[in-house]
Parts: sequence; structure tokens; C-alpha cells
Amino acid sequence: MRKACEGFDEIIETLQEAPENLEIAKASILAKLRTQRVKGDRVLYNYLTTRELGLTQPREKQVFEKVESLTMEDLRAIHAKWIAGRTYHYAILGDTRDLDMDFLKTLGPVKEVSLEEIFGY
Repeated sequence: MRKACEGFDEIIETLQEAPENLEIAKASILAKLRTQRVKGDRVLYNYLTTRELGLTQPREKQVFEKVESLTMEDLRAIHAKWIAGRTYHYAILGDTRDLDMDFLKTLGPVKEVSLEEIFGY
């Protein structure tokens, strides 16, 4: 558990830079957007969602136009602004007798919940 939490923290705080993976991801996003179709009543719901977000054009169109020029530097800026340095909450399921509760308390306040609180029975 300790290694998992530390690994998670490292993944969140440190952007793993792999330019070749960025290009693969961009190609995948573009391919999905090129073949995606909005049909039937989804047209209305997409329109309403776009308006609720305060957008004047469909979100997909904006993503399509910007993703082609996305760079590793853009990702670094997004990571620094929205991901790194933020507070995160862990949800760990298990028997407290099997967990390192002292370590968990070093991460922050620990709240134990019952099965009834989680599953409703």
C-alpha cells in the first residue's frame, strides 16, 4: 500500500514526458473525432450542453482544432496548472488490521467508513 501511494504521488506530481506517446494520443483523438457522429436526440442535448458551458461552438470542434498543434510544452503547462501540487483524496478498501494505519495517517486525516455507508446494506 505504501509503495502504491508513493507511486501514485510520483505519477501525479511528475509529468512523464514521452513525445512519441503524445503523437500517438493526438492521432487517436483526431481519429475518434473524425469518425464520431452525433445523431438523433443527442444533437439537441449536445447543443444544450455546449450552451450551458458557455461555448459558441461544439466542444469537439474546438478540441479537433487545437489538438493538432498541442506540444509537450502545452502539456507541461496544463499539468502544472491543473494536476501537480493539488490535494487528492485516497479511497482505500481493506481490513484495518491489514493496513498500515500509521502510514495512512501521515498522508492526512483518515476516515473509516462501514460497509453499510459504502454499499447501503
